[in-house]
Amino acid sequence: MSSTSLLALLGVTFLLPCVHALDCQWAAIETVLNTSQMPVEWTNGKKTCDFGDGCQDTLMLIENGPQVNLVLTKGCTSEKDHEVQVTEHRTGPGLSVISYTHVCRHRDLCNDLSTSVPLWSLHTEKVLGTLQCPVCFSRYNCPEKASQQFCPVGQTHCYNGVLKLRGGGIATNLKVQGCMPKPGCDLLNGTQKIGPIAVSENCNPKSGAQALECKWGAIEAVRNVSELPLQWTTGWESCAQGQGCQETVILVVNGPLVNVVLTKGCTEAEDQEGRVSEHRKGPGLTIISYTRVCRHKDFCNDLSSTDAFWTLPPAMGRKLAQDPVEWTSSTNQMCDPEEVCQETLMLIDVGHRSLLMGSKGCSKAGAQNSQAVSLHSRPPGVLVASYVRVCSSDLCNNAGSSSVLLTSLPKPAAPAPGGLQCPACVQFPGSCSQSSNLVTCPSGVTHCYDGNIAVNGGGLSTTLSIQGCMAPASKYLLNHTRNVGIFSVRENFEDDNKEQSRVSQSGVARATYLLWVMGMGLFLALWNGGLYPLC
Repeated sequence: MSSTSLLALLGVTFLLPCVHALDCQWAAIETVLNTSQMPVEWTNGKKTCDFGDGCQDTLMLIENGPQVNLVLTKGCTSEKDHEVQVTEHRTGPGLSVISYTHVCRHRDLCNDLSTSVPLWSLHTEKVLGTLQCPVCFSRYNCPEKASQQFCPVGQTHCYNGVLKLRGGGIATNLKVQGCMPKPGCDLLNGTQKIGPIAVSENCNPKSGAQALECKWGAIEAVRNVSELPLQWTTGWESCAQGQGCQETVILVVNGPLVNVVLTKGCTEAEDQEGRVSEHRKGPGLTIISYTRVCRHKDFCNDLSSTDAFWTLPPAMGRKLAQDPVEWTSSTNQMCDPEEVCQETLMLIDVGHRSLLMGSKGCSKAGAQNSQAVSLHSRPPGVLVASYVRVCSSDLCNNAGSSSVLLTSLPKPAAPAPGGLQCPACVQFPGSCSQSSNLVTCPSGVTHCYDGNIAVNGGGLSTTLSIQGCMAPASKYLLNHTRNVGIFSVRENFEDDNKEQSRVSQSGVARATYLLWVMGMGLFLALWNGGLYPLC
């Protein structure tokens, strides 16, 4: 009889370790930033993996003159564990490529990289030479006459190619122009895979037709109408020669529920511009569809939300600029001597989308007691408003909802629609793409806004990308304001040629005990989970 059987007869049992599927942080981001915005931080979602899978972190930075392309993917993987690896695929000066990879299984959410600091700390300033090259990062095509930049000393040739990134939730064709130390198509120095991302490059596109790659996905789900507009992400597939990309969305609204059917992929059908069809119009049962077929570029079937063709009237959904949301904290913070308490709210509303940021905590010594609501930019263009309170008694920063801001906002009547259309978007984090949804601006709007606001302080360090309608004689949303309560802010434009500098953190608290961000039609998870604390 074995020793194990004997122990069992004697009533001795063994406790085996509990094995469970890991929870991993999840994200998939591809965006272009100015070097003045680096380093950056981000927040992530969560995903439960299959049994045996581990968690992976992959970050890649491609530096190209004044811009940086950032690619981030986090999630589950079947790859074996490995410690953090930082690889300089191309060291520059000129175009440089560096990556960070990590696979772990020792605990839930172990893929916890939340900043680009491990890679950007290797960044060094460059001495410029006499060679000039066009410099461009674009998901589409670079301009025929892209702006010329002086190359760093040692660079002798201009690079012009397309970098393909596939895997880990990333499917991007990135057009790249910049400076290189030798001729050829070897930006990646032979690298074919970075973490879960397969990478390849092409500097000699064929003159004939090439097989397309299309967004791919199939979704059928029932949601509450209060959740509209809905957003989604999809995979991708390679098509047969001559096939195009298609996308079809069907919404069936029945009382408080909406059935969403989505399909994307390759098709033999002929090209067709985006078409909206109302098969049955409410009140009562409503059926509406959107269909499109295209062949002009890879991933042209890039519809990512329902608000491109239909949204609920403002009365059936939640509007951050109209309906108060809860704003409380169960945690207290002890301030340093002479420091005071603060609470800051900042609202950005572009019409069909809105973003609300809030922070509570300690503020710098010497700040005077005050409370104010400021209207930085008002309708008929983009609305930007803030609430700031500074006070010196215990737990005095006790506002319980965003009504402290909303009750002071003007309530103008709905303006008549005008003749101008603008892309409308407010994005956190990341950037508004060239495919932002077009909206009809109110009467009185004269031009479109396209810029970003870098925000630091109060536990937040990010850039908000904003597009929308703009009131007459206005260019800036913040009118050169540099501080909104605990937040240091700086407004930049796509066409700004002024020198960009990193946002100073002077005048912000060393620590806060509550930070949250809410978005309307931006992060659906925030609606499901209420407040989104970052401690």
